This record gives sequence, structure tokens and C-alpha cells, in this order.
Amino acid sequence: MEIDPEVCFVFGAPLLKKDLYDIPRRGCVNIHTGLVQHHRGVDSPLWAINEGRVDTIGATLHFIDCSIDGGKIIAQKNTTGLTIEDTPEDIFMRTCNTGFDILEENIYNILYDSVTAYPLEERGKLYQTKDMNYGKMLDELSALEKQIEIFFTLFYKIN
Repeated sequence: MEIDPEVCFVFGAPLLKKDLYDIPRRGCVNIHTGLVQHHRGVDSPLWAINEGRVDTIGATLHFIDCSIDGGKIIAQKNTTGLTIEDTPEDIFMRTCNTGFDILEENIYNILYDSVTAYPLEERGKLYQTKDMNYGKMLDELSALEKQIEIFFTLFYKIN
């Protein structure tokens, strides 16, 4: 059986091998739950929180290439509506929804080959499963809670 897809969409999948992501004529598109110039790899929203950088929580729609979350960027968007009451799971789900929104906004251009993608100029740090220490991160979240509260207070005063 011969397959000849035009495009492939990926979300939450393991790394694809070149012989797989090269099959679709227009490429494979990934929804990454992070802004790739800040965080690549797994659990990007948690790393943003861990670093005290809630301003870098968002999603990226990009083409897949041989790098990890380093292909040409179709679109990005910060995740909005976050509150101090949000759990890490809430933040992750909101970031997923941000990614789905970006896909919805760009799917026509992707399907009809009229998308303009741009290269990732500065790659964010790559985080892999082996880097995760959830216990330590959860301990640090309580210390960051105050920083996040201050950030949101200042953000809403400015806007």
C-alpha cells in the first residue's frame, strides 16, 4: 500500500525519524507547548515556572526537522488568562489550548501551501525527561508563587 500524504500534524508524539517526517510533501507540523526560543523539549510550561519566567509560557506551531523543536516557525502565541490559582496541570492545559488555537488560525494556509515560516534564530534550552525532578520543582513552586503574584499584579497595573 502506497501512501502519499500532503501534510502530517503531530502533538505530544515522540521524536520522529527523518524517513517518517519526510513522507508528507508539505512536511510535518508540530504543536509545541512552549515558546521554542525559550524552552524546547518536555514540559516547557513547568520549566518556565521553575525559572520564574511566566511571561515565556506559550505555544509554537512549527515544521519538524532533524532537531528537537527547532524547525521553521509557523506561528507562536503567549498563553493568556493565567492566574495565581492555576495548578501546573491547568497551565499545561491552557498552553495546549493556545497551541490548538494557533493551529486553527493557520490550518488553511498550511493545507493550501501558503504558509510563511521563519527560522528559529535562537534556540531555547532543551529539556528532556531525564532533566525532570518533579519533587524539587514542586518545592520551588511555592517560593515562586510570590514572584508570580507580583508579576501578575504589576502586569495588570501596567495594562
